[in-house]
Amino acid sequence: MKVSTEIRNTSNKFLYVKILKYCCILLLFVIPSLLRADFPICIQDSGQGSPAVAWGDTNYFVIWEDGRYPVPFNSPDIYRQFVTSAGTLIDTNFLVGPDAGAQSNPTLAYDGTNYLIVWEEGNFPSLPYIYAQLVSSEGVPIDNSFPVCDTEAMEPTVCWNGTNYLIVWRDARNNFLESDIYGQIVLPNGALLDTNFAISIAPEEQRGPSIASDGTNYLVVWSDGRNWDTNYNDIYAQLIFQNGTLIDTNFAVSSSPNIQSDPVIAWNGVNYLVVWLEYGVDIYGQFISSEGNLIDSNFIISARPNDQRYPSIACDSVNHLVIWQEGHTWDSLDIYGQFVSQNGSLVDTIFAISTAPYGQHMPAVDCSGEDYLVVWQDGRDEDGVDYDIYGNIIQTLGVEETIQDTRNKSGRLKVFPNPFISYVKIIGMSHQEVEIYDISGQIVQRIKDSVWNGRNKNNKETPPGIYFLKAKEYKTVKVIKLR
Repeated sequence: MKVSTEIRNTSNKFLYVKILKYCCILLLFVIPSLLRADFPICIQDSGQGSPAVAWGDTNYFVIWEDGRYPVPFNSPDIYRQFVTSAGTLIDTNFLVGPDAGAQSNPTLAYDGTNYLIVWEEGNFPSLPYIYAQLVSSEGVPIDNSFPVCDTEAMEPTVCWNGTNYLIVWRDARNNFLESDIYGQIVLPNGALLDTNFAISIAPEEQRGPSIASDGTNYLVVWSDGRNWDTNYNDIYAQLIFQNGTLIDTNFAVSSSPNIQSDPVIAWNGVNYLVVWLEYGVDIYGQFISSEGNLIDSNFIISARPNDQRYPSIACDSVNHLVIWQEGHTWDSLDIYGQFVSQNGSLVDTIFAISTAPYGQHMPAVDCSGEDYLVVWQDGRDEDGVDYDIYGNIIQTLGVEETIQDTRNKSGRLKVFPNPFISYVKIIGMSHQEVEIYDISGQIVQRIKDSVWNGRNKNNKETPPGIYFLKAKEYKTVKVIKLR
């Protein structure tokens, strides 16, 4: 097999082209390219904020807290909107479900069939509680919202590991001034598995948790004050089995003498990347293996002179996109990003995602596997008085794969999860033959089911790597087998 590789730079695009002549496969990597101008996702009156986003089977699902019906006063609800990978809104935004309490700080995860939306709910002056709601892939609420914990709590985050959800939050049951990190396993049908469990009850305050999964276990990270007298806040982590049992004990990710806060985490198919604020202004990162071992030292992602805050991260299985808000004053904040490779190298340079007037805040990001949707709270239409939700699509990995005699008459096959470990589901396919090729162009399996179990024609486990799924009248799709 002959392989030809070409690398070239053009203005704001970094192109990496690999041509595998044997099977006529073209892989095109574009880093970064804003697909279009910023676009509004919601510009209703009375203010919207704290957006979150997750990729589903075919579209992005964006949620946010929304003040359009502030009854009682200052009692926002959670709204949602589907967005295509081209940045087009599907229908209009709509309410997740009205409740009497103020709903805020929403987050979500997708399990291949439904979304689990999680938020804080409560009315001032009381502290909030954590609630959740299952929503179908069409955006329809399933049953009613339900409480996740029976104590005052905030800052929820949620992750799907292929079997169950894990919700993690900052918990005030023991002492609000020295809050802890607690968690709860939620089954796919929305039932709670056992009870809330402590992840960290160390001295002083733990806050700002984030969570990711390698497809089996979870890794939770947070800002930790147990060494406040000497190091201020550090970044700590905890591995958790899929049933909620802790694996060993909490361990330090970074314990420099500076204040470290706001950690976020993503799994890239090989390792985790944890990103956080260092001294409240710079962005740092650290790779961690699935066994919880630190890989090399932490490294600087951004140390620009402006303050950087509210980092967020997603991964396309080739690179990570780290984004943040940047600036000195509330009405002049912008959204910036930096790509980071799987070995920790910074890919190209920091680039602007949005620099509109009156400030952009609190960005969030997720990846479809071929592009990213970045969403944020935006002040341009209200002169910085109230805020709307805006977004932009960043194309970073475009894949054009053709195997000889492939007839690409329809759209691309839709698959989930991708990357995968034990199986990959082909969405909307049944009783139609699908061919699976390896990276060399050799066919490894033919199936007439909607699920490939990762085995070849001899029913032997295929090795980890890149595979291509081809069906008649569909574009070929790339999948990545992790192990």
